[in-house]
Amino acid sequence: MFRVVPIPVIYQTPAALSLDDFLAAYPFAPAEYVELISEINGFSLEYLLHEGKFTLSVDSLEDVLAYPYDYPFLKEMNTCFFFGTDGDIIYFYAADPDHKAGIYRCELAAMDWQQSEWLSRSFHAFFGEGEGILDRHR
Repeated sequence: MFRVVPIPVIYQTPAALSLDDFLAAYPFAPAEYVELISEINGFSLEYLLHEGKFTLSVDSLEDVLAYPYDYPFLKEMNTCFFFGTDGDIIYFYAADPDHKAGIYRCELAAMDWQQSEWLSRSFHAFFGEGEGILDRHR
């Protein structure tokens, strides 16, 4: 079971697509994302930090499937799994052999490896320990 730091969920999307259908389309989805999204299909988290709040929307299965159609240029980063947004910032997981494995963020307007920022080693560390979120805002 996925352990998440106790933070209130401010939005949850209804499950419309089955997890099996999603995995048929995205068999390479990170196991930790599948574990998390099987508990709750799409949600937003709000972290209250000393300089303001940070909100991250973790996309539903349906939204993840729509990424290649909504943002065709993301196909250029084909070793990445895009899973969330914060305004014009997109979050993705990469296990690319040329880059450090883990969770990254990047502005949608400048989507490439040179503009990406590594945040955390895993979904568990990112959501459960706040690695890449809380430690960046202390």
